[in-house]
Amino acid sequence: MLVARLWPMAQKQLETETGMVADSARLAALHRMLRTDYTATLAFDDPVAGPFHRLRRAPGR
Repeated sequence: MLVARLWPMAQKQLETETGMVADSARLAALHRMLRTDYTATLAFDDPVAGPFHRLRRAPGR
């Protein structure tokens, strides 16, 4: 799975950029889940769209 721009975002930035989609509690849960359940490696960095990371299940998850 690839994610665009979300992996390197701090939670506050995630809230600022996506606050109209979900409230801060849901975004905090998403942020925690991504970092707990997945590891990410940079797949490529698009000059317009930003970084894309490849997510893989974390070992033991």
